Amino acid sequence: MLSSLAFSESTIISAGGSSRPIVACGMESGTVFFHDLRMLMDHKETTTSLATVSSIKLSTDPVLALDMAPSHGPQAKGVVAIAGMAGESMGQQELPEEEQGTVAILKATIGSSAGDKNNNNSIQVRVRSRIPTCRTGKPGINRLRFQPGGGRLFAVAGWDQRLRIMDRAAINSRGKSHLKAILRGHDDSVSTMDWAPDSNQSGLCATGAADGKIHIWRCFSKAKE
Repeated sequence: MLSSLAFSESTIISAGGSSRPIVACGMESGTVFFHDLRMLMDHKETTTSLATVSSIKLSTDPVLALDMAPSHGPQAKGVVAIAGMAGESMGQQELPEEEQGTVAILKATIGSSAGDKNNNNSIQVRVRSRIPTCRTGKPGINRLRFQPGGGRLFAVAGWDQRLRIMDRAAINSRGKSHLKAILRGHDDSVSTMDWAPDSNQSGLCATGAADGKIHIWRCFSKAKE
């Protein structure tokens, strides 16, 4: 069963900057499916076709939160995705430490030629890193959101009453995240959050929690006071 959903458009430089709409589906089984909608429309195939769908198994726990942003840089031809999981299963806790993180950063790379019939897997997905949040007690994730305007910072709304701000680009080769901030103030699980449209300048974001409260935060503002 579907438990989370994300949509993004990727710009493929090698294809003349054409836009490619990608939908990611997080499942209760712990798998994430990536659908290339342009390939689907061009070939008029079902979503079960290997040419339009790719998947990756992250956990035995449900994927409760997803977000995506276009890749940037000279070789950009895909999307970056973040996935948040429950992290409660015994199987998850028995994995090596570097694989236990309830947040996964994924890179989905799109094939260079949409019309290439030999390209049987137009989207190739790999895990860039796994990031731990709360290690004990309430490890699950309710919401993940990239900050608009760059896809570098992202926020993690957790069961442990906290909002974490993380820097995707600062994650090192061992998968350790350079945590930017932990925002505390709620008395129950942070159920949702979102960034202001101008948050890459203003730093504004909002959180809502099961305690019935909404908090407005300002973090890493670039705006002049």
